[in-house]
Amino acid sequence: MKKNISLPTAVLGLLFLTAFVLTSCSNSTQTGLSKRNSKVMDAGLESMPEILDVKAPDPSFEEEPLKELSEFDPLDFFKDAVYCGDSCMSHYHWRGNSYVHPEIFGEHNAAVWLANGSYGVQYANRDVSLLSKTEKTYCPKYKGAICNLWDAIPALNKNRVFMFFGLNDIGPTGVDKFISNYIEVIGKIKEAVPDAKFYILSITPIREDMQVPGKLCTENILKANERLVQMCDENGWVFVDVASKLRNANGHMLLKLEDGTQISDGTNVHLMKAAYKFWDEALEKTAREELRREYYEEY
Repeated sequence: MKKNISLPTAVLGLLFLTAFVLTSCSNSTQTGLSKRNSKVMDAGLESMPEILDVKAPDPSFEEEPLKELSEFDPLDFFKDAVYCGDSCMSHYHWRGNSYVHPEIFGEHNAAVWLANGSYGVQYANRDVSLLSKTEKTYCPKYKGAICNLWDAIPALNKNRVFMFFGLNDIGPTGVDKFISNYIEVIGKIKEAVPDAKFYILSITPIREDMQVPGKLCTENILKANERLVQMCDENGWVFVDVASKLRNANGHMLLKLEDGTQISDGTNVHLMKAAYKFWDEALEKTAREELRREYYEEY
């Protein structure tokens, strides 16, 4: 005999079954969505840029005011200078530099000079003990004895190194070797004085009537100056243009200024005192620009 089920009981059973099915579907759907959302969030986090920890500005901080070049004192710059080079650099010492503008460059004994006639990077890059007797006569002296630049400069406690080379190198060694010697000798100085800063002066022009074609000539001087600019850019050194105002339209040395003042001393490359005023201007400008750059680097 079949057992009769009452209508209320059947309805309740049907409702219970429906609720069970809906709950199961809901949980399954939520689980799927949760996993999907988790994947989406994970993917989103991977593609999101890192959030920077931005701090509120310090109300006590005051930005440094802008300063003009004229506000920087070049004496603060040149007191740490040492000048290395050939006869043109040596002539700058006694023909035009600190004796004329001590307010810029200091007294005549404030700077140190490691310069001598016929000196070149081809000699500066070799230990003096390896040079010939004649080559040793080209080298500058420190405390009465010929010296390596990488030995003398740290002993001088100077860290701003000004260098003028090329006129005794381009002819004998060519432009490529001149540049490689320059880089090597600076590397040796840098190793001895890690905080040294280097200021490379451009090569001044030669007279048109005293050139040696293919050797010491205007073409090679201009080419070497282009390489010096590149060398400085690649190594973080400062290129100082002391030559452009001494050239004519063809790149040769001017013999006289517009007012008739003679700037060539009659030799192929050497300059009179009037020419060195352009060195003064270029070096003073460099000093102020460098002091300003260093000033703002501190902030």
